[in-house]
Order: sequence, then C-alpha cells, then structure tokens
Amino acid sequence: MRHAGPVFSVLVVPAVILCAAATGFGEAMDRLWQIGAEDDSASEFRFAPDGYPSYREDGLFVVGRSDPGRDWPYCHPGPSDGWAGGQAHTFYIYFGLKKRPASACRLLVDLVDTHGERPPTLTVTVNGTSQAHRCPPGGGDASITGNPKAGKEHRFAVRIPAQRLKAGLNEVRITNGDLSWVVYDAVAMDAPSGTALAPAEGALLESVEVDPWLSRAGGRLLQEVRVRLTALGEAKGLEVRADGAAAAPVPPEDGLHTVTLRLSPVQAPRDVTVRLARGLETLDARTVRQSPGRER
Repeated sequence: MRHAGPVFSVLVVPAVILCAAATGFGEAMDRLWQIGAEDDSASEFRFAPDGYPSYREDGLFVVGRSDPGRDWPYCHPGPSDGWAGGQAHTFYIYFGLKKRPASACRLLVDLVDTHGERPPTLTVTVNGTSQAHRCPPGGGDASITGNPKAGKEHRFAVRIPAQRLKAGLNEVRITNGDLSWVVYDAVAMDAPSGTALAPAEGALLESVEVDPWLSRAGGRLLQEVRVRLTALGEAKGLEVRADGAAAAPVPPEDGLHTVTLRLSPVQAPRDVTVRLARGLETLDARTVRQSPGRER
C-alpha cells in the first residue's frame, strides 16, 4: 500500500548553476533520463509554439518509448484555464529501474514560463508520495502564444530518497491543481552513478473508490468499486481482484484504465483489499473502506 506524506525536499535552482554535480544536494549524479532540451524553448513538445487551444489530453510519457512531440504537451493547464476544461490536470512519467539507487535522486522541473497573474502550485508525486511547489509569477501570455523568449524561466528540483524508488516500474506525476498554466522547457531525473534504467513495464494501481450508492445488476443489489490503474508492456493475464467480488480483467492496451468490481452490500463498515494480480503474484494492492450504501 502506498503512503502519502511530504517527505521530499524542494530546492529552487538558479539556471546558471544547474549541473549534474552542483545542484545543492551535495552529491555527484548522472542524468538518468530527460524529456525535452534545456534550451529556453518548448519547440520540441506537442502543440508548440502556440497550439494551446488544441489541448485535449494530459501528458503521459514512457521513458525509452515515448516521443516529446507526440506525448508531452508544451503547456500544462490548471483549473483557471477554460480552454482545457477548467479542471486540474496531471502529467504522468513512467520509467523502469534495474535496482533501487544507492542514494537519493533528484527530479528537475525546468519551466519556460508561468502565468503572470495566476501562477500555479505544482504537486510532484513519486510512487505515491507528494511534495507541493508554489511557482512564482511569470512573464505573461506571450510565451504560451508563440514567443518563449518573453517568459520568465523558473527551475526547481525535488530530492527523492532512495527508499521511494524500486526495481521495476516507477511513476512520477506532476499535477497542476490550482490557478493557471505553465510552459515546459524540460523535465529530467538525476541519479547516483551506476543507476541503470530497465524497460518501463508493469502495472500500478492509481486510485480505488467505493461508490456510496447501491445499484441493481442481474436482480441483485451491488456496490461498485472503481479501480484506476496503469498497465505498460505485456498486460495479458492481469486481473483486479477483491474478496467477495468477481475478478475483472485488465485491458491489454498500454495506458490508464478504469475497471469496475462489484461487491455485495454490507451492514457495517469493513476494510476491503483490492489487488492487481497475475496468477498467484500480486503486483500492487490498496486497502479501502466499504461503508453501507443506499439504493439510488
């Protein structure tokens, strides 16, 4: 089960000193992966330089497989941006590791610009643990409408303890949960020398929600559990399971999926463990509370 809590530290990094061995963390590192070039431009990203009205899907980048021009939008909107639905938006990054790093890593977020009057708070979540970072006001609308040189660059780095990473599939989320947009220059991860990437394959539970209402199916009252997950690589044979519910297969396609389990109603609250499994192997699990529901 993943644990939430602000255990990372955030450092605002002046652009002139940012390098693998001098970012204020006191340890030499190598660049493990990078999305985009650190060139004060967003030209390599999707919809750049001025296509923000065409925004439809949030970024989802698989290290070693994805392409910035196809999979990573140049702008990251927030709830104040009606052209993107007026809601929070989360960008996802997935990468594989051969083994856990020997010591802490760091994630660099390099921005061409932020909104001049309504700069957002960006929440960086690594394998379920989050840290929020408040962005300063940027240069205005010119950067998102085609002139990145008009922006005010902002960079920050997040220190990631080694114990938050693992062999196999790892996940980074960047969520813009309030106010307005940012424009990306690059996102990268630095790691201790000897840290090696592995294919980004596997599956992770993203969220599990128990519907407070009961619905009828086949003449029976049942309580639905909506399970959101990510599957990358070979998903054949993956199932979502919970005691008292029929297993639900995971679609074979790469990406984010939502599957539904149906539980019998309860008279008193109880804990339910939802598992993502293949055969006898459990890949991920969450425990949620099922409370008595009412029929609509």
